[in-house]
Amino acid sequence: MKTKILLPAALALSLSVAAQAQTRLKWNALYWAVGVVNMSAETKLSDKCTFNGDLVYSPWESLDGNPMKFGQAIAEGRFYPRKTFDGFYVGAYGAYHKLFKFTKWNYINRDNCQKGNGMSFGATLGYQLQINNRWGLDLYAGYGWQHTTYKGYKKSTGDMYVDTNSSGEWLPYKLGVAFTLQLGK
Repeated sequence: MKTKILLPAALALSLSVAAQAQTRLKWNALYWAVGVVNMSAETKLSDKCTFNGDLVYSPWESLDGNPMKFGQAIAEGRFYPRKTFDGFYVGAYGAYHKLFKFTKWNYINRDNCQKGNGMSFGATLGYQLQINNRWGLDLYAGYGWQHTTYKGYKKSTGDMYVDTNSSGEWLPYKLGVAFTLQLGK
C-alpha cells in the first residue's frame, strides 16, 4: 500500500523539479500598464518547442463609458528555430474568453455592450532575449480569428437589444512586452 502511494508521489515530485528548471513565469508589462491583470508560464517540451499558458483579467467596468470587463485563458505552442527561450519564435494559440460586460471594437462610444463567451485561434510572432541568467524579455504580437456568442444590452438602461447573437472577425489579437523569470536555477 505504501509503495502505491510513495512511488507516484516521488515520480510527481521529480517531474515537478525537472519542469521548474525549464519553466519561465511571465508578466506582460503592456497589460499591467493599463490595469489588465495577467500571468503566464512557458515550459520547455523539447529542444525547440514550448507550451505557453496565459491567464488575463480586465476588471474595467468603464473606460470612457465603454465597459471592458473580461477574462481569458490562452494556450499556445511555440517553435524556436535555434533553441527554446532563445531568439525568434512562431506560435499557434487557442483561447477561451468570458465577456462579463464588454464593448466590442465596432460598438465603442455607442450605447451598446455585450455579455457572453468566445474563443479565438491564431498565430504569434515573437522574440525572446536574456537580460541575465534568470531574467529576460518576451516581445510578441499575434493575429487571429475570434468568434463570440453574446447577448447585447443598452448601457443606458440595461435593456436587452439583441438576444443570443454570434459574430466572428479577424483581429490583431495580442501584443506583449513581457518580463520573464526562469524558475529553478
